[in-house]
Amino acid sequence: MLDLQCPRAQAAAKARRAFEAWQAFASGYPQARAMSDFRARHFADPEGYPQTQVLEDFRTQPVIAALLDNPELEDLVGEDPVARFADDFNEYLDALPADAYVVRVLYHG
Repeated sequence: MLDLQCPRAQAAAKARRAFEAWQAFASGYPQARAMSDFRARHFADPEGYPQTQVLEDFRTQPVIAALLDNPELEDLVGEDPVARFADDFNEYLDALPADAYVVRVLYHG
């Protein structure tokens, strides 16, 4: 749902809670790789590294496997928090003009 009335501070607080929850949870596990890392390998060699292997390799990373066993946290941080909480995302947003709207679209086909 697109909420244009939500103040940025409220959205930032919600994102901060999700980020902090992920950081606390993930700190006990080895660092994970984003799904995009596995997909890039698949696109480079679709026959040698099939999509089924992409999903298995991503989901069997210790922290992702633990996340999948924690649906409440997964609802908060998403399916790929490694990518969602990448270091450069906030820098991009902070560089936008104050009157800019940011819209995140997830498309499922």
